[in-house]
Amino acid sequence: MMNFKLRTKLYFSHLIVLILPLIIIGFLFVKNTEDNNKLIRDADQLSTNANLAVLVQRVNDFNKSNIRDFNFFTSIPAVQGLVRAREGNGIDVVTGSTVNQWQSRFTQAAESILKQKQYIQEIIYLDEDNSEILKVVQTKEGPETIDFDELLEEREDKYLTFVKNNPTSKNHTTDIILLREEGTLVKGNIPVYKIAKNIFNGDGKRVGIISLSVYCEHFLNWFKSTKEEHFYLIKSSGHFAVHPDAKKRWGDEIVSNKDFKISSITDKSFLDIISSEQTMVAPKIKNTNIIKGIVHFDITDESKAWLILSEKNKIEVISALNIFLMVSGASIILAFVLITLITKAIIGPIINFIEHLNSTSGNTNTVSKDILNVSGELTDVSTRLATGTQQTMATLDEISAIVERNSENAHLSSVSTIECSKIALEGEQTMKKLKETIENIANGNNNIVRQAEVSNIEMSEIEKIIEEINVKTKVINDIVFQTKLLSFNASVEAARAGKEGAGFAVVAEEIGNLAKMSGKASNEIEQMLSTSITKVRSIVKDSIESTEKIVVSNKENIDSGHNVVSDCTLVFEKLVKRIDEIKIQISEVSSSAKEQIQGINNINEAMSVIDTASNSANLSATDASELSNTLNDEIQSLENVVIGLQTQIFGNVRTIEASVNNPKSEDEQYASELDNIIDFEISEEDEIATETFSNEEQEQEDEKKADSL
Repeated sequence: MMNFKLRTKLYFSHLIVLILPLIIIGFLFVKNTEDNNKLIRDADQLSTNANLAVLVQRVNDFNKSNIRDFNFFTSIPAVQGLVRAREGNGIDVVTGSTVNQWQSRFTQAAESILKQKQYIQEIIYLDEDNSEILKVVQTKEGPETIDFDELLEEREDKYLTFVKNNPTSKNHTTDIILLREEGTLVKGNIPVYKIAKNIFNGDGKRVGIISLSVYCEHFLNWFKSTKEEHFYLIKSSGHFAVHPDAKKRWGDEIVSNKDFKISSITDKSFLDIISSEQTMVAPKIKNTNIIKGIVHFDITDESKAWLILSEKNKIEVISALNIFLMVSGASIILAFVLITLITKAIIGPIINFIEHLNSTSGNTNTVSKDILNVSGELTDVSTRLATGTQQTMATLDEISAIVERNSENAHLSSVSTIECSKIALEGEQTMKKLKETIENIANGNNNIVRQAEVSNIEMSEIEKIIEEINVKTKVINDIVFQTKLLSFNASVEAARAGKEGAGFAVVAEEIGNLAKMSGKASNEIEQMLSTSITKVRSIVKDSIESTEKIVVSNKENIDSGHNVVSDCTLVFEKLVKRIDEIKIQISEVSSSAKEQIQGINNINEAMSVIDTASNSANLSATDASELSNTLNDEIQSLENVVIGLQTQIFGNVRTIEASVNNPKSEDEQYASELDNIIDFEISEEDEIATETFSNEEQEQEDEKKADSL
């Protein structure tokens, strides 16, 4: 039953140790997932505004170009409809009164855009039903030169999917899509991000798509080496200009973020970022490890376009969580292994002890039966020799039994005395600690008295404050009296005035009523203050009396406890002295036992004369002696197993609580404990084995036990 309880407690503690880390890890994982999802949701709006700003900024650039000779886009009817942007976004758009003016502006801007490699790359023509791509026109400068037929096949599914999933209303001309091209559009494993834009004609019908590219070659190496999540100021040529916080240099120029102005983007979120020089995460994850967001704006020099760009590797976002999960998993596995080893180390010895105990008990029963059989044979032989050796053997047996019992009693008394001495010393130390505790209680009682005195003083202060309020109330009563008097005088004067004083008489009467009400309230306040003073005085008096009673009672209890502790200390001192005297007496008994053993040896020498006549008896006695030795070894092994089992389960505490909970007189307590130890240790099997030992073997066994103690 004890083994089952021990197993249950161990496994239950192991279960708790394993479950708690799992709960903590799960909580952190869920929280991290929610944070990442929030970043992605916030980034959607930012990415949409950013990509829209890319396109609209290019449109705004049309008014800033002085080039007039480029006619690349003049034959494209689709550009006629690109004159509007979604309303309400706070972004300036280009407007024109005629198609020719619009085409001219578009043509002027096209060359400026084409000179910057990372922008417009393709124009996709659609049929009237928007179900088929008619052709793809690609700019002359891009990441790579691509065969147009292959390009059409590669783009068809992706752009038609975009056409299918995006509305054709003129109110949605600013819808965008973020694409990451693979294969031929990747130069040196550097990704090119594409933005697709619907193109509508003057009737509001979609006739094509403009595809813009952002080439990341200038930034990618730097992004791979940073773990910060900032916006960066980038020139339109792709060179890094300035870091908003650290102002890190990239390329051949460095521009302060205070040197530019916002003209085309008025969205408050971007204005706040730029004006306050703050950083902001702008993640946008689309089946790629790059988290990205873009915003364009103009600087003071209106001939140049700039952009703010923020990128970060998604691996860096989740790397900390992955490391935490790996470390936590390894910690749980290590904890599980350690717990398993500790469990085996605790339960394994207990199981071995129990199995050994069962085996030893079976062997003891077998040996006991053999002893009974041999003893029967020895009895028969001893009967035939009883005529010559009866008196001598009887005397020898009596002396041997007395000596062995005295020797064993002396040994047990020595053990008991040592234990009693330890208990007495522990009791003495405990009483000293109790005495110190009582003194601490006395000090605490004094502190209570001082605190009560302070409280009484504070209550007296309250009483003084109430008396001061009472004085102020008397002043109010005087004011009320004066007010009544003034009201009376006013009434008299109003009566003298006749009709002209009628209104003044009403006022005088109301003043008199107010004076009466004030006087009544003042009297009530005075009564309340009088009652409060009486109650405060009563509380102070009761507090003082109760505190004095408690102090007196506690002091009496403390004095009584102190006296009891002093008496207990004297009792323990007497007990220690008495134990020392018992040690001396036991030593004398041990010396007498040795002398008796010597006398028994002399008798044994005399008994050798009759050795010839008792050969058969000696053979039987030898067999009995061997069996007795075997039985003694088995019994000793059984005792070791029991002691080991008790140590593993209960520890080394046994008699301290009994001696504390059952106080007796010194002599009675010692005698009772000695009898209990003797009754516990001496069994019937021990007596049989002891009677068959030789005197020399018994003496050696006593010496070994004394050395072990």
